[in-house]
Amino acid sequence: YLYGRYNVQQVAWGDVLSGDGLVKIYDFFAQKLKSEKLFTSPQQIMENRKNEEVCHKAVELFVRLYARCARNFALATLAEGGVYIAGGIAAKYPLLFLEYGFIEEFCCSVKMGQILQQIPVSVITNYHASLYGAAWFAHTQNTL
Repeated sequence: YLYGRYNVQQVAWGDVLSGDGLVKIYDFFAQKLKSEKLFTSPQQIMENRKNEEVCHKAVELFVRLYARCARNFALATLAEGGVYIAGGIAAKYPLLFLEYGFIEEFCCSVKMGQILQQIPVSVITNYHASLYGAAWFAHTQNTL
């Protein structure tokens, strides 16, 4: 769908795991289900996820894809210390990851399920947390 509609050459996680990605997922379901209501922002989709079927389906798929991406990264890096979910949507809607089965999808692996169940998952609600890390790194580099 992304190839045809958005002329994407190569689909990456960032194409769907962002505010713009949520809108693209919504657009897919809106066309598929022939929805007459068209929401154009992540905020509109999130605010209508409980009373509009297309919004609900878009958010549900968004969370499932987010969990799959996090699962892949956790296994690739052996993130025993935990996985931290960050970003604008995560910061604004942290309970989203409890409402739509994130953990179940994250742990869904026949071979690695037991390992994944041991990895803690946290949602960072402070949108500026990455800036603190960058500032700390810059500070430590200046003092060496």
